[in-house]
Amino acid sequence: MKRNVRNHEEQRLLPIKKNQEIGRSKKLVFFNFLFLKLKQNLNLKSNLIFFLIGLVTSNYSFTILFPDLTEPSAHNLTKSADHKLAVVVPFRDRFDELLLFVPHISKFLNTKSISFKIFVINQVDNYRFNRASLINVGFLISMKECDYMAMHDVDLLPLNEKLDYSYPSVGPFHVSSPGLHPEYNYSTFIGGILIINKQDFILTNGMSNRYWGWGREDDEFYIRLRKANITVQRPDLKDFTTGNKYTFLNNHDENKRKRDKKRFLKQKKESLVHDETGLNTIQYRIHEIKDMFIDKFSCSIVNVELFCDRYDTHWCNMDYQFL
Repeated sequence: MKRNVRNHEEQRLLPIKKNQEIGRSKKLVFFNFLFLKLKQNLNLKSNLIFFLIGLVTSNYSFTILFPDLTEPSAHNLTKSADHKLAVVVPFRDRFDELLLFVPHISKFLNTKSISFKIFVINQVDNYRFNRASLINVGFLISMKECDYMAMHDVDLLPLNEKLDYSYPSVGPFHVSSPGLHPEYNYSTFIGGILIINKQDFILTNGMSNRYWGWGREDDEFYIRLRKANITVQRPDLKDFTTGNKYTFLNNHDENKRKRDKKRFLKQKKESLVHDETGLNTIQYRIHEIKDMFIDKFSCSIVNVELFCDRYDTHWCNMDYQFL
């Protein structure tokens, strides 16, 4: 399947769509948006919490896990029609969002005939949330089974059927690009949903492990991609009449789940400074991997404990919040 893309520097012009087709597309997306909003506010009950409770932090030593993913294996797929997508979801304490996410993304990808598996990388230690490290862990776990990855926020749900999750053969593909994402609209933004193949992620050494708390890890990863001469591809905005209001559903409630935006001591100064941490330095321990179903749709819950070098990133611990 050939994808119409643009990078952040140019946008190709496409033929004007027929008015009838645009009208049908707007109606379909609008009703889909209303349905999801209704489902979002239902009082859902689930045993999910019992699967996601982490084990008590142990005193065992941490292990650096970095398998040689460049070596061919029985899971490596070569035919273009046989690619398998790992939907990697960095996660902590967002049970109601996960209850909506798993069925929705499963139905969305099934309609596109994409082979996929959902990996929910659940951080169970007591450190601040580290999205980038969880994505690194998710990549290492999933790439024995899949050959490309969607770095996917749990609170961002695709609505427009034209959004493309197919294999990115010519560079990472930013699904939730500027102009379509409900909140962010700057030229170097690559957060939300980014699809990347195994080779490109290894070439950048993955993401930085130094970003504890909310934000900035995606911007640092953009710098890594530039240094590796990898160009981010984006959807052509002329393919979308839904803009940034109805292309995605932003399922995050800031009043219920505050984002940890604190910056302690050297943290603010060192943000966006390129570092050498990544796949080859990530330290973690897997407590448990459990397959579960939500509304008959499956996902793998990976309970992971991260390690923090307090001499390097002392801001990983909330004890510094008084400073």
